[in-house]
Amino acid sequence: MPAQRFHHAASADEYEAVLEARKYLILGFKWALGLVILAYILHSVKLANVFAAMAGTDLRLVSVGLVLALLGRILLAWQTTIVFAIPSVPLTLARAFSVNLTTGFYSLMLPGDLSTGAVRWYKLSRATGQRAEVLAAIVFQRLVNTFCILLVGLLGLLIEFPLEQGHMLFVVALLLAGVVTVLAFICSNQRSRGFESLRALIWQWIPYGLGARVEKVWAAVISYRRISRSQLMLIFMLAVGDTFVNILLFKTTAAAMNLIIPLAAIIWIRSMVLLIQLIPASVSGLGLREGALVAIMPYYGVAPANALSFSLIIFGYTLFFGALGGMLEAWKSLRPME
Repeated sequence: MPAQRFHHAASADEYEAVLEARKYLILGFKWALGLVILAYILHSVKLANVFAAMAGTDLRLVSVGLVLALLGRILLAWQTTIVFAIPSVPLTLARAFSVNLTTGFYSLMLPGDLSTGAVRWYKLSRATGQRAEVLAAIVFQRLVNTFCILLVGLLGLLIEFPLEQGHMLFVVALLLAGVVTVLAFICSNQRSRGFESLRALIWQWIPYGLGARVEKVWAAVISYRRISRSQLMLIFMLAVGDTFVNILLFKTTAAAMNLIIPLAAIIWIRSMVLLIQLIPASVSGLGLREGALVAIMPYYGVAPANALSFSLIIFGYTLFFGALGGMLEAWKSLRPME
């Protein structure tokens, strides 16, 4: 019997070691993929032109861009406090801002923007002990903000689109389908027949031992069906405010580089870049973001070298606040030792 227990323990340890190795292997692959895409772009674009474009950037306007990025993060933190209050998760504005800041640090090492949600869930659920409620809040907030990205991007496409008419209709139809889907989920009533049918369908496939946990998550999700109109309106207003602050950030960065791009084009380009960054194919969207901008911006007369420089400056804002989040995380970890 002792030998058998030792064998089972060794097997469990080996299995966990394999999972850990697999996790780092996937992360390394995604880092490598992003760097390969970036290297290919740099190979296609003359590096001297990239340096020349960045050297001619107006640093005063870049500083304004940093202020706008800060304002956007404050609006997002405010929205977070309201979203988390609905399932009764206590969260102050300062706490929400600090968690979002440290999450930005970890996003520099994680594949895709969706992966950062797992970091937020871990930090907030560990602090509050309300794992199901935190999960429901993060999912709801992601849905609302994705809805705003899709809707604003759709409006920009309808005003300004450089490609052929057939391509435009396809992209607009795709974004419109996404808008309708997300809106239907957000605004669906908990007593609707479709919602209850979905619940019954999900429950058929849940193992018996997980029923209690899933029921708790479901109860947290249901709490958002009782959201008041004033709360929902404020959440959407903050999402729209954050969206337009970041559109202004893109426009300011373009002005810093003397790039003349229509505002409507900036609107849909930003939405497209954010949607591409959701794909967990590279770390922090590295390579995907640059490839998208280098492919799209020449339609507006922007040279590939300038498009790449623009993308790197946009990423620079993320690096700046990610570094602040890293310092905050280090300070928190060292504070108990003082």
